[in-house]
Amino acid sequence: MSRVRAAALLPRVLIAVALLTAFAAWFAVWRSWFGFHPGAGGLATVADAMLRSESPAHAAPGVFLSTFYFPPFPALLALAHAIGLDWLASLRVVSLVTGVSLLIASAIAARALAAALVATTYPFKSTLIDARVDLLAADLALMSLAAWVRDEDARGWWFPAFAAASWLIKASSVTAPAAFLLSALARRNRGALRFVIRFAICVAAGVALSLPIHGPAWYWDAIRTLRVHVNVREDPLRGLTEPLRYLGSFAELAIFATLAIVWLAGRRDRRSPPFFFAIVSLSIVIYVLSNYAADQNHLVELAATAAVYAALWADARLSRRAALPALALAIAVLGASWRDLAGVVRHAREPGNLRASVIAAVRGEPAPVLAEDPLLALAAGRRPMVADLDRLRAVSMTGAPNAMRIIDALHACRYGLIVLNDDLAVREQWVKGGKLRDPTVAPIRAGYVPSGNADGFFLYRRRGPASPLDRPATRP
Repeated sequence: MSRVRAAALLPRVLIAVALLTAFAAWFAVWRSWFGFHPGAGGLATVADAMLRSESPAHAAPGVFLSTFYFPPFPALLALAHAIGLDWLASLRVVSLVTGVSLLIASAIAARALAAALVATTYPFKSTLIDARVDLLAADLALMSLAAWVRDEDARGWWFPAFAAASWLIKASSVTAPAAFLLSALARRNRGALRFVIRFAICVAAGVALSLPIHGPAWYWDAIRTLRVHVNVREDPLRGLTEPLRYLGSFAELAIFATLAIVWLAGRRDRRSPPFFFAIVSLSIVIYVLSNYAADQNHLVELAATAAVYAALWADARLSRRAALPALALAIAVLGASWRDLAGVVRHAREPGNLRASVIAAVRGEPAPVLAEDPLLALAAGRRPMVADLDRLRAVSMTGAPNAMRIIDALHACRYGLIVLNDDLAVREQWVKGGKLRDPTVAPIRAGYVPSGNADGFFLYRRRGPASPLDRPATRP
């Protein structure tokens, strides 16, 4: 094979490897709980409430549904469950659909190579497995960027519509509108007011469409929950250093970030939409990661943006058969693909990731159960009492009635079994160290005793006999 032909074939090989390994990892966890964050259980819990004609703002007594999540993604989960999928399959399928939509948006922005590089990044693959809202929000954010590039003065409706849709998915997905307003200030663009009005109209239309599922009250409840001072300490230094840690830990992120910076630096117009979009996206990531509870799912949009910019830089050079871009992309794609796929295949079928023991314990408990990961209750055929225990801890410190009912139930030992993700002693150390404020620690320590470990989860049963008021919390 000639050198020219090999150089032409390399991008196609990298595209195939990146896409196949990303979807192979998803297939490997199809019937496994590997990679799930409790946030995925919160989404499924709210979706389950939707099927009961409830919402975070209209929940049944004794059930806490307040989360950071807006209605669209849980609505997709509810639809998947309504057509016959169980909750595990619903999360996997909806995650796959949103992941594919992000790759399509990347390809629209910068051809198939961009989709391959996005699929290579660790934040994309981990969130694809984790089933979070970030893939769909990033998809719409990239679509808004593509619309903005084609209409820099935002004279049409596509840009504000995509920007509004992204925010309607995820509250922190404000990169596009913030970047446009920053650009308008720098370029003295008089179209800022027109954009703001159209953005507001699109947001209002989206909220109005969610009226059948209590959308307006749901959005307000989520925004109010966001305004509550979080129960985990924030550190600006962490926000600055955490992105650097990811760059050092995942080589593809470092390579794509470097190529993206080179591409931005080589553009004649330093006040172009891609420049402002990248600056604002990075700023949001730094702010969000200053919270000790923030994880890699908040890097999806920034990583996808860097991958798209890297693809734009590399595409022209690969067409000229340049060796350095080809080598850099080969290192990134092949190394990251092997690293992530090998880890998933190795651990997906481990007993702890099948969760048979802990689900059996939850299913067999006759009294109400409080599980930090609500997916355990859903898998056991029970209704979760709390959608997001972290949000409960934060909201309860404001004295909100829906949160205080759960705290009061803990003090009264109304739950027969409590299932925590971590040992209670670890949480006590965090509380003593000042990194965490947790009003659930004291009542659990006072009223419950350790009852062993199942599939990595810590079980606690109440000290006294079962209350005669206890009733199984099974699905009707």
